[in-house]
Amino acid sequence: MSGLYRYDDTSDNRPGQQNGRDTFHPRDMWVSILVSHYGKINSAYTLGENYKLPGGGPGLTIQTVENFVGIPIQYYAQVDFDAFASMIDDIGGYA
Repeated sequence: MSGLYRYDDTSDNRPGQQNGRDTFHPRDMWVSILVSHYGKINSAYTLGENYKLPGGGPGLTIQTVENFVGIPIQYYAQVDFDAFASMIDDIGGYA
């Protein structure tokens, strides 16, 4: 991938909890990023890439979401729209 990115959605899934739970975080949620910087949650990826922070965009995104929701993020997946559409096709479509 190249260029500047701001993702459309973040979510966390907590399957270890009773009944599991998905929590979606709106891309315009105003959060603390880099301790002293506040901005939209979806700007964390771009900031991490631009400032070449350890872990880049994914690293800062994980750190930002962990600080916001107060739970550790163990896994990270980045899926573009083409990959998402292919995944839906692979499972037989959406009904």
